[in-house]
Amino acid sequence: MIHKILVFKIKIDKFLVMVIFNPENQVAFTGVPGDGEWIWISNPGKLLFRDISYLRGQDQVYALCDDGSLVRIEFAFHNISGKMSSTVNELVKLMEFSGPLSAKVELIAAHPIGESVGPLPEMERTGRAYLVASPDDDLFGVFRYSEDMGSDQRTAEFAVYKFNPRGVGWESVISIRDKAFFVGNNTSWSIFSANTVNCRKNRIYFTDDNWELEWLHNIQGLDIGVYDMETRRTEGLGFGVSTSTSSLVRSTWITPGLTPNAFR
Repeated sequence: MIHKILVFKIKIDKFLVMVIFNPENQVAFTGVPGDGEWIWISNPGKLLFRDISYLRGQDQVYALCDDGSLVRIEFAFHNISGKMSSTVNELVKLMEFSGPLSAKVELIAAHPIGESVGPLPEMERTGRAYLVASPDDDLFGVFRYSEDMGSDQRTAEFAVYKFNPRGVGWESVISIRDKAFFVGNNTSWSIFSANTVNCRKNRIYFTDDNWELEWLHNIQGLDIGVYDMETRRTEGLGFGVSTSTSSLVRSTWITPGLTPNAFR
C-alpha cells in the first residue's frame, strides 16, 4: 500500500523521490537519474511517518510522524574509509553511481506541547498531519481536526506550529501572514499568495484525504475547502462537481512545477 509519493527537485536535472508505504508507514527513497534501486530508511523505533519535506536552504529532509514528532533523515554513503554522512545534494550525485547508501532517522522535536494528537471533545484528528516547507525556508507542522457529521467527516480546525531550530521545538502560530498552505494526500506545499491569482493569504487549502475511513464506512469524499487562519472558519470548495463524481475521483492539488525553470 502506497500512502504518499514525494518528488523533490534538488538540481535542474536531479531529483530525490521518497515514498511512504505499507501499513506501518515506512519510507524508502531513490534518485533520478539513478539505478532505480529503492533504499529503505532504518526505523528501529517503528515510527509511523505521515509527511516529508525538503528544506532547500539547509539541504536537509525532515519527516513528521503520526504522534506529531519531527525527525531528520540522515543519509550516508559507504567507502573504504567507512561510513560518511551525506547532504541531499551529495546523495543524488552518488546515486547515479550505485554506491552503497543508507539512511536513518534522528528525533529532532517531540510533538507540540499541549497539542493533543488523539481525541478532542467533539473533534478527532484522524491521523492527518502535514509538514509544510515555506518559500522562505521555514518548516511548519499542520494538524487537522475533524467533526463527525454522522455519514461524513468534515474538517473543523487546524493547529499550526513552526519549527524553531534554535530552541529545537515547536512554536504555536496563529497566522501564516502572506502565505497560503496546500495540504492533502499528495505533496504539502506553500506559496506567497501575492504571487498567485485568486489565492488568498493566511489560508490553508485542503483536500479530502481520509480514504481509509471512507472505504470502510462508505463515506463520500467531499471534505474539500479552505481554512481562514484569522477567523478560524472553514469554507467548502465544491469545484462545481456532483457528489457522485467527487467520491469516485480523488482530489489532489496541482503541485509546483518540476521543469528546469520552476525554481530559478
